[in-house]
Amino acid sequence: MKLAFSIAWRFLSSAKRQTLIIILGISVGVSVQVFIGSLISGLQIGRAHV
Repeated sequence: MKLAFSIAWRFLSSAKRQTLIIILGISVGVSVQVFIGSLISGLQIGRAHV
């Protein structure tokens, strides 16, 4: 496991631009998932009160 973290850290520290793009992509993806989930949940709750 230590070897895997060492390899991952070496990759992340050597390719800084690629690392930034990966982190931005993951954060945008998670944000969209949370937004869509909240939107669906809100629509279902709003429809139940009608």
